[in-house]
Amino acid sequence: MTPSGFRRYLLAMDDSGMQIVRPPAEGQAFFIGGIVIPEVQLDAFRGAWRAATKNFELVESGKRPRTPNDIKAVDFLHNYHMDGLDASRREAPALSIVAQLAEKFDILPLVLAIPKAEAGDGILGKTKKGGSTIRVSETLPMLIGTFGAFLQRKSAYGAVRMDRLKNTTEEIEFKRLWDVHVKGVRRVSKELEFVGSESYPEVQLADVLLGLLRGVFERDGEIPRAFVDLIRRAQASSLWFMQLT
Repeated sequence: MTPSGFRRYLLAMDDSGMQIVRPPAEGQAFFIGGIVIPEVQLDAFRGAWRAATKNFELVESGKRPRTPNDIKAVDFLHNYHMDGLDASRREAPALSIVAQLAEKFDILPLVLAIPKAEAGDGILGKTKKGGSTIRVSETLPMLIGTFGAFLQRKSAYGAVRMDRLKNTTEEIEFKRLWDVHVKGVRRVSKELEFVGSESYPEVQLADVLLGLLRGVFERDGEIPRAFVDLIRRAQASSLWFMQLT
């Protein structure tokens, strides 16, 4: 339970990219993390997000019908697309919009990127078929520790909300590892909440952020100045866009 009178922050999390490492891995990455938002800003942000995206055209993919109001990175990119841009700047307009939202609602990114071609034995595990896969559990100490250090610096407390994983088995295993790594971090709630992103704009923004950044990484693209400023604000607050190998 959070003591009264302290500020509270929420880390809304998702991931982007496949955990499986298939050669050639050069130029591929797995991203995990999301956004840190003051809880007092949540209602205002959710209203602004829903107003900004209510007329979005959702991108159809695969045979499953899209859930209304569940905005993904591909939708954000599609609806903020600008004709005539060089491929290296494809994500720039959408990232600029993300930066504007972040500035308005005091949102900061907490993002961990794992370039697959550089992933070492410490982060890789084996699949049942003998292939290589990113071990998400190895990202938890850095993510939880960084969020905890941010909260300590702010004299605040925080909670974590994450998009649902592929199945219940994955969620149980992730939660088991979460319980191990969160024990010693006093200011982070021990409860990890898995939610359907369609009802939580903050989790949708986490998906958008990670998907756009992965697109920039995999195409060696350009990050717009507004988003560079956002990264600098995150760095100044003990949060950072990190690479793990």
